[in-house]
Order: sequence, then C-alpha cells, then structure tokens
Amino acid sequence: MDDLLSLFQRWSLPVLICLVLGLILFTLVNSMRDTNASKLPTINSKGIWEFSDKRVKQNHVRNGRQLLREGLKRFNGSPFRMLTESGPITILPPEYAHEIRNIPSLDHTAAIAKMVNARYPGLEAFHEFAFGGDLIQDVVKLKLTQALANMTEALSDETSLTLQWHAIVTNSTLLGAVARVSSRLFLGDRLCRDPEWLNITTTYTHHVTSAVMELNSWPSLLRPFIFWYLPRFRELMRQVREAHRVMGKVLEERRALEAAGKAPEYVDAIEWFKQVANGRKYDPVHVQLTLSFVAIHTTADMVTQLMFDLAQNPEYIQPLRDEVIAVLGNQGWKKTSLYNMKLLDSVLKECQRLRPINDTSLQRLALSDVKLSDGTTLQRNGISCVASVRHWDPEYYSDPLRFDGYRFLRLREEPGKENTSQFVSNTPNHLGFGYGQHACPGRFFASNEIKIIMCHILLQYDWRLPEGQEPKILVHGFNLIADHKTKLEIRRRQEEIDIDHL
Repeated sequence: MDDLLSLFQRWSLPVLICLVLGLILFTLVNSMRDTNASKLPTINSKGIWEFSDKRVKQNHVRNGRQLLREGLKRFNGSPFRMLTESGPITILPPEYAHEIRNIPSLDHTAAIAKMVNARYPGLEAFHEFAFGGDLIQDVVKLKLTQALANMTEALSDETSLTLQWHAIVTNSTLLGAVARVSSRLFLGDRLCRDPEWLNITTTYTHHVTSAVMELNSWPSLLRPFIFWYLPRFRELMRQVREAHRVMGKVLEERRALEAAGKAPEYVDAIEWFKQVANGRKYDPVHVQLTLSFVAIHTTADMVTQLMFDLAQNPEYIQPLRDEVIAVLGNQGWKKTSLYNMKLLDSVLKECQRLRPINDTSLQRLALSDVKLSDGTTLQRNGISCVASVRHWDPEYYSDPLRFDGYRFLRLREEPGKENTSQFVSNTPNHLGFGYGQHACPGRFFASNEIKIIMCHILLQYDWRLPEGQEPKILVHGFNLIADHKTKLEIRRRQEEIDIDHL
C-alpha cells in the first residue's frame, strides 16, 4: 500500500501536467477547425500557422463595417463568410432578405442565444427569450401592443415625472427616462420608480455586453470552465440575484393578496405573463430582464441619436412642434394621436435609416441544412445575417447620406406606399426592425414610447450641440451606437399647450 501511495505521489504531478498540456493542445487544434465548414469564401481568414482567432476577432470589432462592404464588393454581391467575435457568420447580400425572412428552419432567437452563450448563469434572460416557447414574443404581441391604446396617457404622465433635466443632457439621462417609462408598463407604477430596480434595469445591458465579450474571447471548449472565474460574469450573476431580491418583494405581496382574494386588477407585464403562459414555464424575474434588455437601451439610444440629428438639422424642430401642438390640441393623448404625427414618424424612420443599431439584420441560426434558390447552402448550426447596406444605397434612396426628415412622409403620400413607409413598417430596403416573421414584435411599443418622449422634449425644451462638437457614431463590429460622450446644451422653454394635463 505504501508503495502504491509513493508511486502515485511520484507520478501525479507529471500526469496532471500532461493532462493540462493535452487539453490546451486539443483546444488549439479545435480553434483551428471550423465546426461549420463551408464552401463559401471567407473575407478575413486566419493565417495557416495562426493558432488563435484573437487577431481576427479584434479586427472584426474594429473594422466590421469596412469588412462587410469589402466582402460584398470582392465577392460581387454573393454570400461570403466572416469570422466575428461571436464566431463565423455567413453574410447574405440584401437581395436574400425576402427569401429567407419566413423560412421555419432559420431561427432568430436561436441565433441570438448562440451568439451570447445563453445557457450560462447570468444570461437567463436570453435563455427565456430563446427557449421559452415564444412566450415573451406572445406577451408583446398579444398584450403589450393591445394595451398601448389605453396606456398612452399614463406613459405621458411618467415621462412628465422623469424629464426634469438641468442645463446639459446626456445619454444616461435619457436612459433613466426610458427605463421609468418602460417599466411603468412592464412592472406597474411602484417598481418603475424604485431606485434599486432602475439601477438594475439600466445597467443590465452593459453588464451583459461586457460579460459576453469577455467570454467570447476564450476558445469555446474552455468557456464552461473559465466563466466562473471571469470578473464580469461574476458581476452579472450578482446582478441577477439582486433582481430576484428586489422584484421578489413585489411578487410575494401579489401572491399574498391573491391568496386572500384581495388582488386588484393589474395592467402590467407581470400579470400578462401569467395570463399568456398557458402551461409554459418561465421565471418572472428573468423575463423582465429580457424586456429591459430589448427595450430600454435601444429606445434610449434612438432618442439620443434623434436629438443629435435634430440639433444638426434644426429646421425640422418648429414643424415638428407645430404638428404636436395641432394633434394634441385637438385630440389629447390617444393612440390615434400618435399615428397622426406623420412628420414625427417620418423623422424617426429617417433617423433609423441613417443609423440603425446594427449594420446587419435577419440574424438566423439554421436548425437544419437550408438550400436557397440560387444553390447557396446555409449549413446546420451555422449563423447567417443579411447586410443592411440598402439603407445608404442611392439606387433606393436619393441623396442617401443626407438627413431628409420629409423623405418617408413624401413616400406615404405615394399610392401603395402608405403602409410600407411608416416607422414600424419593415421592407428589404429598410431593415431597422428586421423583416418577416421574426421582425421586432415590440416595435409598436417602441414607436409610441419614443413619440411620447419626443412630444415632451419638443414642447418643453430647446437644445443644441456645444460649439465645435459633432457627435460620432460608435462602431463595435456590426453594432452602431449613438455617441454617449457628446453632450447637449439644453434649456427649459414655455410650451404652447400644457402637455402634462391634457
């Protein structure tokens, strides 16, 4: 027995070293092997002796826009592949948007889940989104959109309570405003003003982005082991636990009232999930984090961009004010009032055309091999997307790099284009909200929310860029982000109508 123990002690360290070296070698070899081999050309291949994909990932982060356009030009508008920080992706030219938009075996939520590693702790919000049986999508379509007609005034009230700005406004100010307005409909009037919940809901997206970037920098085989030790992932998991603590209090109170038969009629997403679930299991906290991620930052980002666009094109501000005054003065706060703000709608769509949140759209994961009409095969478990380059193409938009706030208003006046030229509409030429069956289901809520916020801003504030400053679009891979460092000088003005008491 002593001899066996001595032998084990003698050889345990060398064996351990060999095992570690073997795992590292296997990981390096695996990183060189493309698990979704394709016959399509690759715009940014690794070198023959390049074991790590670190260089190509960093190059995509810095130069994703240039690589996208270079690939479309080099391969004459044919599909090609790009190595990204999320792995290899097949890039489809915009001509493919109509064909792939509704193919059942091309799944949008599964693509997002794979890109963000949704099965890891801390990312439960994405797991609910991708593997929750479309519950979140159903709640948005069946409940959130329907509730808008009766919630316009309440959302305006919440905006009034929020937009108490000082001399200078930044993206963080707008983020707080959007968080409260959105949370009013998601969680009711209590949690939407809870400082702890607002801190969670406004920082969750940043923590997710940082954690996913940190995790994706490691080879896929090491991620199940290494994520426990990554500081940003530990912070993300802590924040999810905090969300359970803060929201858990409200959930317990509601359960107690229901048990006593004293529960009031709730009009918020907490109740809607219960009504729509129909046997589908879900975590009420995780789905709220999902709503926060998909709704709050994107909306604040667009309002920020819109204010920059109007500061650079101030000739649109007075016509927009005149429209808001005329519509609200006659109709007050109604869902139909927002529909009748057609110039504002056109300005929103033009803002999104020039700076969508992503240079690509229709992200899809192939659940099986998919052969397209031209013979291109999208291989099983591979991710594809469509380039959104028509947004800036003179073949589809005259003077495409110029901000033209009346562009889509004119198009709405053309026969047959009334519906396709609205902000919430999606076409192959404007992919801001996606296209087809996976188009953003929350775009109607986002449209109303942005219009309500802009009504308050337009009537209650003047703003301008500080002299000599010009906002820049921040580019990260394919992501296009409104400048969050450039400030706006802002001052209170006397509104023509009392927008807070309509």
